[in-house]
Amino acid sequence: MSKVKNEKNVKRIKVIGIGGSGCNIINYLQTNYEFNDNVKLIGSDSATCGMAKCKNKLPLERVYPIYCKVKGILENNDKTITDIMCCEGCMGNPILGELSAYYKYDEILKELKGTDTLVLTTVLGGGTGCGAIKIFIQVAQKLDINVFCIIAKPNAFEGNLRMEKSDNALKDILKMNVELIECEIFENSINNGIAKYFSNGDVKMAKKIYDFLQMI
Repeated sequence: MSKVKNEKNVKRIKVIGIGGSGCNIINYLQTNYEFNDNVKLIGSDSATCGMAKCKNKLPLERVYPIYCKVKGILENNDKTITDIMCCEGCMGNPILGELSAYYKYDEILKELKGTDTLVLTTVLGGGTGCGAIKIFIQVAQKLDINVFCIIAKPNAFEGNLRMEKSDNALKDILKMNVELIECEIFENSINNGIAKYFSNGDVKMAKKIYDFLQMI
């Protein structure tokens, strides 16, 4: 895509990848595609290492260390807990995922102001993606932003728990009356290894998003 000038009629588009999978997709997009100046790619996660390679970051609240302290799971001081949990995100808990975005509501609001079209992407099944995406949708709708959710679901062999979380999140998203694009990006086996399985999914998802942006 060629660069564009800051014209008044140019749509301001933001693509936000939520959670570890979303940040991986954003990283692949920024590394392998070129975008107009009106398109901003953002990685958003509660795990600092999940966003490490994203040029633009929107950190979510790291609620899991707080959860651990309240539950007495870890007895260490705050600094040690924070250091230990820097890559743990929401530990697959959608409730913590939703809270991680809720506590950053004002930051999300500030980031989205002035946006015409918002594309949210994630692979459902984990904690941050399943939970936080609802807060992003709420904020965008408050600002009258056109919202598109480009998501993928896990394969059945990834486990019943991930499938259940994915199905529940999908039902919640559908209730919010946004444009939903569900992509099938995963192969039916992991014969080539689990890392290749997920990286191939990132590649396919990034291509879907890029092609979609050409149409809007």
